[in-house]
Amino acid sequence: MENEANYSKVWAVYELALCYFPGSSPKSATDKLSRWIRLSGDLMDKLLALDWHPGKKLFTPKQAMCIIEHLGEP
Repeated sequence: MENEANYSKVWAVYELALCYFPGSSPKSATDKLSRWIRLSGDLMDKLLALDWHPGKKLFTPKQAMCIIEHLGEP
């Protein structure tokens, strides 16, 4: 992702997942990102506080930024 302006949109989970796992299929990338979120207790807690829960198909800009701040730039 080139600039921070890209972060201010609503992301489909698979879109953000493909940024982290560009060589994967959308399903595989989503599964991998979900696993990373589950295994990172702090990130999961922060996302839950931002009204996200497993199974949601979209990330708000705040949720996406939380993921990016925690995992680093894709």
